Amino acid sequence: MKIAKREAEKWQDGTAALSQGQLPVDQWMCDPRRVGTQLSLAWSRHIALPRWRFVQGPDPDFAGTLLLFCSDGLHPFEPERPGFAQMCYGFRREVIVLGVRRSDSALLELVPRPDQERRLHQAAANAPDFVLSAILGLARWRLCDAWRGFLLGWFAHGFGMACVQHVHMYRVMLDRVDPRALPQPLERIETELNRREVRVLRQGRKRLLELLDPEVVRAVRKTNAFLTPATYNLVATAQGETRVRRLAALTTYPGVLPAFVAKDPPLPGIADVLAYYESGTDQSFRALARFLIAAVDRGEVLSPYFSRPFEAGPDVIQLVRKVPRMVLWRIGAWGMHALLRIVDAVPAGARPRTPRDWTALRDIAMVVAAMTEAFADLSEDAAAQFWNGPVLRFLEWASVQGWAMAAEAVRDPSGDGSAAWGIERALSAAQDVARAQGIFGDSALEDLARLTVPELIAWNRGWQARIDDHHRRIETRSLMSNR
Repeated sequence: MKIAKREAEKWQDGTAALSQGQLPVDQWMCDPRRVGTQLSLAWSRHIALPRWRFVQGPDPDFAGTLLLFCSDGLHPFEPERPGFAQMCYGFRREVIVLGVRRSDSALLELVPRPDQERRLHQAAANAPDFVLSAILGLARWRLCDAWRGFLLGWFAHGFGMACVQHVHMYRVMLDRVDPRALPQPLERIETELNRREVRVLRQGRKRLLELLDPEVVRAVRKTNAFLTPATYNLVATAQGETRVRRLAALTTYPGVLPAFVAKDPPLPGIADVLAYYESGTDQSFRALARFLIAAVDRGEVLSPYFSRPFEAGPDVIQLVRKVPRMVLWRIGAWGMHALLRIVDAVPAGARPRTPRDWTALRDIAMVVAAMTEAFADLSEDAAAQFWNGPVLRFLEWASVQGWAMAAEAVRDPSGDGSAAWGIERALSAAQDVARAQGIFGDSALEDLARLTVPELIAWNRGWQARIDDHHRRIETRSLMSNR
């Protein structure tokens, strides 16, 4: 059986998986005599679907727009599940639209409404470029933070999410075939499919990067900061002395400053960007970033702005400034504050010295900060007790036993997420149970705040299991009562 020949010829611009050539598994899975008509059609359709499209526009102020398609919008076997559209950040996305503004070469993410997103996804597989561009031009866009990751490699933000979701659809279909009947071992098939998707997405990334200002790209790279939308836009949207000062700040704080610039910097006098910061964004823009950018433009010293939230000494900022940049990769303002607070709490002679130890301390900081904040939301006294007792004792133990070993003690053993996930609801539930038993709620929190860090993690894991089991029982009773 020929594989989607007409569709494959249609996407010779490198947007579909077939543009990278057929794999042995394609011919096998597209044979209805082996896998059945439904499965063969689903596979043929999926490998011919576009992964990305590039169009001019959508209006004269954009040099071009790249559309990344995160799913095919239709699960091939389960109608109630419209594709694997749930991204791992928790946002349902069918298409991600990235544009480069002509006036200043700023890189922006254009966020359509859900109904517009569905229309874009449907039009992408059929519409010529001028029609797709017209659909884009009709939309009233929200400007959203282009997450800091996608310029470094293929795997982050939309490029990676698109790749992951397309590969997942392959797995959905392969799961319906006896692995002993496949033409190659399943592990090899999945590796080849993944590599092909990566090559397709890398072509889209290269097409987008061609629109960026090469002078700005070179300037950012010279600062030793990662080239990300935040660092690129910080420089691209400035001119003259302002650009010089921003580059100097990136050179001085190549890992720290980008963590606090959570969104593209505001452009003076550009109403749409200011409105973007004020409303309609997926994440709230921290006021601290505004102050930081203004301070940079005035030529002020930045270390007080970094340390002010917890009154850390200048030596802490200087120490973290020299941390290998990979340790701070994709760490935001909250994570940076958590790391700085932990570093401030560790005696100077016991602080990490190697990248491996710094990475371990970063992971510890995230877990400890999440737990401390969960206590603070319910009781400031319990939070102070937890920090000054179990946390400081854990850090003292870790500095002696080794940061890598300590990090293993706080990591989620299942590998599915943070060890502190859901701690807020666990503490609230424990407080409610105590009150129901006639116990003062804050005293229950104080008892928990005396647990060691590993003990609290184990307690939280047990509570999450009980809470999930409770919800499952409620759902089961609800289904039974509706019959």
